[in-house]
Amino acid sequence: MIIKPLGKSRFKPVVLLVPGWRRLTAYTPTGIKTVSGAKNCLSLLESLEMTNLYVSHSLRELLNATGAANWEASLWKGHVTTLRLDGTKVRVHSLRRLLDEIESDEEKYKALNELTQWLEIRGVAPASISGMAWSLWRSTLYNEIEIGFNSKVGRSALYGGRQEAVISEELTDMVAVDMSSAYPYEMANRPYAGTLREVGKTTILDPNQAGIASATVYVPEYLPHAPLPVRLGNESIYWPKGKIEGTWTWQELAAADSLGCEIEVTQCFAPLDEIEPFGAWWDVVREARASMSPGGAKLVKALSNSLWGLFAMTGDNSGTLRWSDDHGTKAVSVDAKRKKLPQSNAAHLAAETTSRVRSRMLLEGLYGGEDLEANNPAHIDTDGVIIPKKALSRFSKYMIGNQPGQWRVKQEIARLEVRGPQLYRFTCSPDCLHGWHYVASGMTARQAADFFDRPQTGLKISLNSNLPQTDNQIEKELLKLS
Repeated sequence: MIIKPLGKSRFKPVVLLVPGWRRLTAYTPTGIKTVSGAKNCLSLLESLEMTNLYVSHSLRELLNATGAANWEASLWKGHVTTLRLDGTKVRVHSLRRLLDEIESDEEKYKALNELTQWLEIRGVAPASISGMAWSLWRSTLYNEIEIGFNSKVGRSALYGGRQEAVISEELTDMVAVDMSSAYPYEMANRPYAGTLREVGKTTILDPNQAGIASATVYVPEYLPHAPLPVRLGNESIYWPKGKIEGTWTWQELAAADSLGCEIEVTQCFAPLDEIEPFGAWWDVVREARASMSPGGAKLVKALSNSLWGLFAMTGDNSGTLRWSDDHGTKAVSVDAKRKKLPQSNAAHLAAETTSRVRSRMLLEGLYGGEDLEANNPAHIDTDGVIIPKKALSRFSKYMIGNQPGQWRVKQEIARLEVRGPQLYRFTCSPDCLHGWHYVASGMTARQAADFFDRPQTGLKISLNSNLPQTDNQIEKELLKLS
């Protein structure tokens, strides 16, 4: 795959849509327009077909404004990514709830305009979050680059982030620590393999080189944290001990070796050439995030966090959907020709990126320190851990601060209750006036409160390194669309 610098783009004004039941408000460059009734909503949309249209929340809410039968949806792994209005050029994208912390729709529109005006200076036209992320990266390339490797091997080494939780009724004096800008920092931190070649099985697995190897690994039972992910079906990974087989990056295998695992390499691939495609891109992104309003910076952050996952996309999971009723309850799948995406042969870049973050989580977040029992985390989520406050000092030997790539204290926690990965609540101080703060993926604050306040019955288990977990880090980055 040859990737060329970004060419000329076509620019159109942006509009933020706020749909309701048979009602639609549009924030446009010329003012705010609100109409009621399905026909009027359709007419308003048709008048805006020469603009770039967005909703801040779910794309499905548009079905309530106009009736579902007027739309065709593009899907990625079952998620609605774009809506197209029949007989028009209207295309609507979602901002993936990135601006939920901004209460005013007018302020959300200002943040969207701030982003698109900055992108226009870079020559990047408004599009979906993923589309803008890809174009922004290409705008930082000075010359074309060539990337390509066996997609089957690259994808076999691609796993999501580490997520674990120890179920607990209440813990006290905890602290949440995470790596700032973990993914984009690691992307710019050192070179990648443009392509790889097969080498001898006795090749030294240099953790500073972007190699890949298939291996049989013997993980000692005494290790408190198993070092390597193993895929369980298509949707889950787990962290087993004992004899395992799989494909991982050199960095992850070297980390496992340093913890006492026995490695028997069965096939090995070394970088044939090295590239550094993300250095200039990261400089541009960091400058924008530092200079923009909180809303604009949040959108730029979303673009930077989306880029690595685009190298994992193949096009095999796309589809098209229509509805045969106006309420959107009767979905009809439409056969669509699925084409292989050009970046499908660059999955090794995504595999290398995720492994860099997992390796740091393993060696620094889980094994950094002598007293592992005292440091044992209550919750792990990709680039962050919740640990006893007394264990915080062990991070002093790593990078500490608020700069990208550094470990930082994200939250002081007085009381903590954990029910599962991405499912916990905490108070920030003993006399916190807010009460409980909730982290509950897929739930509103009220739903989370009801869940935690409900009497807990049944078997209690701890989700740990020996149990399956959803491999959803890639999807979290790519699919927060509906």
